[in-house]
Amino acid sequence: MSAPKASASAAPDAAAPGQSDAPAVAKAALAVAPSGAVEARPPEAESGASSVPPTAPSTALSALPDLSPLDPGAVAMEVPARRSGGAAAPAAADPALGAPGLTTSPLLEVAAPGDSASGGTAGAPSAVTASKAGAASAVTANALVANPVPSPAELPAGAAPAPSLAPAPLAAPGLPTELEAPRAVDPRGLAKEIGKIRGKPGIEAIKEMGGDEGTEGAIGSAIKWLVENQEPDGRWASVRHGAKENYDTGATGLALLCFYGWGERHDRDGKYRDPVRRAIDWLVAQQGENGYLGGRPGMMYSHAIATIALCEAYGLTKDRNLKAPAERAIAYTLAAQSKSRGGWRYTPGEDSDTSVTGWQFMALHSARLAGLEVPEENFERARRFLDQMGGGKHGGLYGYQEKGKLSRAMVATGMFCRQLDLVPPSDPRQQESARLLKMHPMKPPRLDLYYVYYATLALYQHQGPIWADWNTALKENLTLSQHKTGAEAGSWDPSASMTADGGRVVSTALATLSLEVYYRLLPMYGFRNTEAEAPEVERR
Repeated sequence: MSAPKASASAAPDAAAPGQSDAPAVAKAALAVAPSGAVEARPPEAESGASSVPPTAPSTALSALPDLSPLDPGAVAMEVPARRSGGAAAPAAADPALGAPGLTTSPLLEVAAPGDSASGGTAGAPSAVTASKAGAASAVTANALVANPVPSPAELPAGAAPAPSLAPAPLAAPGLPTELEAPRAVDPRGLAKEIGKIRGKPGIEAIKEMGGDEGTEGAIGSAIKWLVENQEPDGRWASVRHGAKENYDTGATGLALLCFYGWGERHDRDGKYRDPVRRAIDWLVAQQGENGYLGGRPGMMYSHAIATIALCEAYGLTKDRNLKAPAERAIAYTLAAQSKSRGGWRYTPGEDSDTSVTGWQFMALHSARLAGLEVPEENFERARRFLDQMGGGKHGGLYGYQEKGKLSRAMVATGMFCRQLDLVPPSDPRQQESARLLKMHPMKPPRLDLYYVYYATLALYQHQGPIWADWNTALKENLTLSQHKTGAEAGSWDPSASMTADGGRVVSTALATLSLEVYYRLLPMYGFRNTEAEAPEVERR
């Protein structure tokens, strides 16, 4: 595979005349899932419930917000290249691809979506089972078959040769090593097929899933740094920690996801119960009447991340005070989707790109995991956009706004979005994506933590020898690059490349969430898979 041609610029581009969908946003019902989701006790019955007053499910939940007054071309875009003086900086180079890289928001990820399924208990991973109605073949492995290491001629310009792929150790007894794969994508995807561990497992289970004492120690130090640097009102001040713009709602959402991944909650006793409660209260207080959580206009990254945090908080705790805010946030996301292209961009209805779409797609899945009803048509639109962005021989090499201008970070994003829809590791698109990620290992000392986060999510779900090599590098690089002493002990320096402008809070949260991957989501297809030889990548 030769190096692609020039990468797409991420400078904000206004929608072409007639392209914006904002004026045509239709109103549609957003109902709560009529499933057997158990409501929590009233807040007065449990002292730890969020202090946010309950909001009556009135007109805010009966229809999508009308976003037609918004002018997609009139608001500031959420791009780190825009400096305080208003001038846009040139796009940074992506050395791994040998082409100009994408410059997008510094707020790029979050954690994996929240939880609504039962079964997991603190201290041990829960078994994951697939829907019997859609089950077909079983994905099993008695031995791992490594993808062949590409020859130098297949590597993009500037890429280091892939490491040798040694067989991964067999999963320990008690962990799921087999999962029935659905015959086709279930409309409810991840929300029906995978359950999240309730509570953080013990160290032995963490070791079996790929972590160790070093990763847990690094997470603990990061959580401590976040607590020590939280503002009195509950937020994390992104600019105070090196961000180029105010991304406080997104940064606070990322930090909250770190706490929930660590097992801390606002509704039960724990060491960090109060910081979590104050962060949730502050985040909900920032929400607009139409459900928007981005703060200033044009901050759809921040809106998506804060929405995921609210959905996860509600899904885990069933705190009824959080249900209406989560519903309103999802209603805004639905209304902001581009009708013409199917994805999202910086402002409602304004074109689409893979980066923003990835966060919004995760928000929709988070809502379903929390028990909220999300129309299937919105998922379908997003899937069609991913199809349009998927290049290569099999459609697994994703671009930012054009399929031919791929980015390794967008490949990881697209790969994980497919996994949320239960596309299995055997799918040629997933194998093509995994092969490209294998060819682009993380590069210390200054890591691109956006790429690291999404690639970690995707390869952990993919499992197999590619994950084994990535995980070895992940544990080494993240633990070594974390500050060990001084005022910044427990944090990570601002990321390289795509999230460079997000500052220390965003980088620390992304690194922490990467190290929490072992128990935020169990692998959807078990801890092993038999990998067929990766398909050949289309050469140009």
